[in-house]
Amino acid sequence: MKNKEETIEKIKQAALEEFYANGYAKASLRTICRRAGVTKDSESVLKK
Repeated sequence: MKNKEETIEKIKQAALEEFYANGYAKASLRTICRRAGVTKDSESVLKK
């Protein structure tokens, strides 16, 4: 369970950095995933 929580925190932090750098409207999911070190398919982690 800790791994999932760490991944979620990495995604959250990466999203905040992306929103700060580019604004919400221009934020890129691909960039957020790259910053968090996850694949785009890993976004399903947030849906569970």
